[in-house]
Amino acid sequence: GHGNIKRSNRFPNDSFFENWTTVDDFISWECEVGAAGTYRAEIFYTCPKEDVGSTVELVFRHSSLTGEITVPHNPPLAGMENDRFERAESYVKDFKRMTLGEIQLEEGEGTLMLRAKKIPGDTVMDFRLLLLTRVD
Repeated sequence: GHGNIKRSNRFPNDSFFENWTTVDDFISWECEVGAAGTYRAEIFYTCPKEDVGSTVELVFRHSSLTGEITVPHNPPLAGMENDRFERAESYVKDFKRMTLGEIQLEEGEGTLMLRAKKIPGDTVMDFRLLLLTRVD
């Protein structure tokens, strides 16, 4: 994550991105698209009711896709109830799966970026993962 966005823990297992508070914050991946085509983009997120309505954009090269967080989902962190000692790794959350839409991706290398276009509340979301599935 870039800007204010931070991982919930320095260990990657079960960690997620949090503290997404401005339109200058974004998450990016250096990636390679193996085959050009249409891909369904899904995100796994949590968002409290008061922060619903953020608009996010997924961008790769000349293609982009915009979607809005419309359903609140804000479960508590879990895992600590069974721990005898405070764990070093991240606690877990139940993330909601949301289809962002479909995006045309060109074959080749580039930067895939997820950024906020509008933030009506305090935060965009806590973000766990992005899933791209080729549909055409």
